[in-house]
Amino acid sequence: MDDRDVQTASVWTDGDRLYRVERLEKDGETTQIELSRFHDNTEKVIRLDAKGKVKLIEEAEIAKTDFFFAPVFQTCWEMFEQDMRGNMELSPAFSWRTEGNQTIGELRDFEHWTQRRLRREKAAYTQSQLNAMSLTERMERFSTSQFVPVRVTYTLDAQEGLMRSIAFDALINGKQGKTQERGTIDFEPLALPEDVKEEVEAVFEQDVRHGDSMPAFS
Repeated sequence: MDDRDVQTASVWTDGDRLYRVERLEKDGETTQIELSRFHDNTEKVIRLDAKGKVKLIEEAEIAKTDFFFAPVFQTCWEMFEQDMRGNMELSPAFSWRTEGNQTIGELRDFEHWTQRRLRREKAAYTQSQLNAMSLTERMERFSTSQFVPVRVTYTLDAQEGLMRSIAFDALINGKQGKTQERGTIDFEPLALPEDVKEEVEAVFEQDVRHGDSMPAFS
């Protein structure tokens, strides 16, 4: 995400099924839509491009809480850490303060942040892929010099006890120069219209395949 990207997510339930719609916008235009359903401990994701064409279909076993908070954990994972009991909490690597309706976190433990980023980067590769890399390639790819934070800030905005948005602003210094990471996750205060919900739910009752078009979401 950069400073023109906005991610909006809506989650609802229908019986024993949970549904989620995520919309990614850039410069006010929709660039991607993800439709997700959780049922029997399995999440199914259908990713569409701006024209409503299916670009990705995948399924995975996950926990129900992970389904609800996936948009936040995927985009703002660095602001969270697990405590000794496995519960998620705001990362102690940041200095947190409250200003009115906002909770602001500024990175203070730069080394801790870099090590977490490196571990996540390495986890994205399979063991066979890692084994195929030369020692020099692995040292270069997973060097701490690849991720040197200049600043990382999260701003959580809440109103009337409900989270409205999470904004992040990071400037990372790497071997290729400085990289800006900015974006906002908006939490819609109102439920989606019933007709939109029905359209989303109907998609998961169909035999959707890669390349199919979904006019209702174009």
